[in-house]
Amino acid sequence: SSYYHYVVEALPRLMCWIDDGKSKILTDTNSFIEQYLQILGIGKDRIESEGTVRVDRLYWPTYRPWLFCGEPPKEPIRELSRRLRKAIGASYIRDRSAILSCRMYINRDIVNHMEVGEEICNMRCSTLMVQFYQLTVREQADFCSKARLLVGAHGADLTNMIWMQEGSTVVEIFTPDHP
Repeated sequence: SSYYHYVVEALPRLMCWIDDGKSKILTDTNSFIEQYLQILGIGKDRIESEGTVRVDRLYWPTYRPWLFCGEPPKEPIRELSRRLRKAIGASYIRDRSAILSCRMYINRDIVNHMEVGEEICNMRCSTLMVQFYQLTVREQADFCSKARLLVGAHGADLTNMIWMQEGSTVVEIFTPDHP
């Protein structure tokens, strides 16, 4: 139920069956998973999350080259981004210049996020400091679809770049001990 892995690995695979209107989806019951499926128009009647499920046919799609993480193929991610942005009516007007993601995890926090925010402001960019984990998927989408720049520590928060317009900039910050 990792946010990053669900968005970049599971959702592109599900796109094969989203449009048929009848396939059932077996998944965890997790807030962000339900929110993404709802955005893509998959009703609760098509989601199975508990008990034993009997099926006549089971599809298990994979993209072999990146099955165990790594870098997913760009085109399925671009298509997912287009579909998600269209589903929420994402604006193509960028009204916020920069988003600085501030997580409060010991190993995934930008300890000097105030200074980083000030430097972004010094570049004549308005800066919005966000804690994505406190927002709904739609709220995350709204913020990121209008941003020109997303800055954050290595981790799931940067998955929200999927909501950004092509040509936007993402800055990923690593801790000194990151491999």
